[in-house]
Amino acid sequence: MKWVKSIGGGLLGLIALAFVTLLGMSKRGEAGHMHTTTDIARPPAEVRTWFEQPAKLTQWVAWLVEVKPVGSPASGPGSQQEWFMLDPRDQGKRSSFVRTLESQTDSSTTITIAAPGIGDDRATATYHALPNGGTRLVSDSRFVYSGFFWSLLEPLVTPEAQKKEVEDLARLKALIEASPRSPAAVSSATPSR
Repeated sequence: MKWVKSIGGGLLGLIALAFVTLLGMSKRGEAGHMHTTTDIARPPAEVRTWFEQPAKLTQWVAWLVEVKPVGSPASGPGSQQEWFMLDPRDQGKRSSFVRTLESQTDSSTTITIAAPGIGDDRATATYHALPNGGTRLVSDSRFVYSGFFWSLLEPLVTPEAQKKEVEDLARLKALIEASPRSPAAVSSATPSR
């Protein structure tokens, strides 16, 4: 019986160590922060449309199956969309959250996301024009987890979300670069005689 107590005590010790480790990691200054940079061989105006148009969003954001406008205004700052996701890791369960366009300029798009019961995110995509006519897309976001449970899981969730973001932006880059150039971009790239 003594060995059963030793094994049980060892397992409880491992669980306590894991709990304390997760708790400590979830309190670090960079908790919930994601940052990704991608160069795309298209001008910023063209890249920006892939962040604005629902039909384009569903092509590159993994698990996103539908985007519906919510209320008014229909576009521009203050506009909202409900995003419907099918996470394959969750037995195909459909979930949704509201995405609000906080601000939008020629060089950046900032959104906030309210995920009830999980937390809130503020993300900014910045479009930097490159000398070769391309765009350096910089995505920066901070997710603030609500409640003790999600805060505790932050060290596990954020790296998975970062991995998905990198994959999504690689898909975005491939789609944009494979699509036909917009007529305005082609005419501005053609030298005048």
